[in-house]
Amino acid sequence: MGLVQIGEFSFIIASLGLSLKVTSQFLYPIAVTVSAITTLLTPYLIKSSDRLVEFFDRHASKAVVRNLELYTQWVGRLGRNGKGSMASRLIRKWLLQIILNMVLMGAVFIGASLLAQHPLAWLPGIFHGENSRTALWLLGAMLSLPLLIANYRKLQALGMLIADLRMSVDTDRARKASIQTVVSQVIALTGTAGMALLALLFSSALLPPTRVLLVLLLILSLIVWLLWRSFVRVYSKAQFALQETFAEMPGQSHSHESHAAPLSGILKDAKLDTLLISKDSPFAGKLIREIQLRTQTGTSIVGIQRKGTSIVNPGPDEELLVGDEILIIGLEGQLNAVRELFGETETSRVTAQFGRGRASRAAQEF
Repeated sequence: MGLVQIGEFSFIIASLGLSLKVTSQFLYPIAVTVSAITTLLTPYLIKSSDRLVEFFDRHASKAVVRNLELYTQWVGRLGRNGKGSMASRLIRKWLLQIILNMVLMGAVFIGASLLAQHPLAWLPGIFHGENSRTALWLLGAMLSLPLLIANYRKLQALGMLIADLRMSVDTDRARKASIQTVVSQVIALTGTAGMALLALLFSSALLPPTRVLLVLLLILSLIVWLLWRSFVRVYSKAQFALQETFAEMPGQSHSHESHAAPLSGILKDAKLDTLLISKDSPFAGKLIREIQLRTQTGTSIVGIQRKGTSIVNPGPDEELLVGDEILIIGLEGQLNAVRELFGETETSRVTAQFGRGRASRAAQEF
């Protein structure tokens, strides 16, 4: 309610648009009228804000009120706790990935704009003529969907991580999960709205008429709803392929032995457990991010054995397939929580201390 007043700067914008002849004559008086009305109403709105909040708390659903209270409490804790170095690195990594995805999306639409101005002869007929811009915009939007979906999921994970950093250690698990859900959804939805506006800005040279644009947006929404998992899988495979390519640069040397001793000391209380993903497993076909194993049990997946190949420290967008053998790290009590959550028959019960057998080799790779 304190932000209702739009201020006098709108006069400057309206008068500038009028002087440059890029707006109509009616804009300036409307800006003046709206500013005057909001200026007069703001004191009364602020004065009645407490009564409105009390009215909302009495009549709104308990779930909405509870989520808003959780969000308010989380915001109040901002700045009270320090960030861990690993969490800070993870946040920077995700932000860089989000920025990179937006740059790639901008490159897609810029390339489509260049094709609209200089069409290639070998392109299909739909990309020539009057409807070429609409077809190229739709093509660019389809190519950008995996990037936008990936950014949405990264923003969700970012929100959960930030919420986890800002909560005290004595917060109970159910309350912690609720706060993480609210914060992650707020951050993801806000960030997605900003990315959508940025996508429209990138594609402004190709935007079809308003009615056609609304129809295309409806079609794209339906495609996202139907093919969400497919887009996630495409992006995950592309990201993993790039990581493997850069990881296999010539001239690199890896020395696992030099790190084995320090890790054994740091993680002396940790244990490893393996879990086989069967066709009836609740893990099958899900991404690591979706099962929220760390949120529910405190454990983490540090490796996947798949058809003779090993994936060490898989990312949150890695899909768990039938036949995969996943390696989980955690304390004894946390591993017991995994067994209770997914049943004794799911776990192969090869728990071992670091330094013994296969668990030792996995720890050295980790």
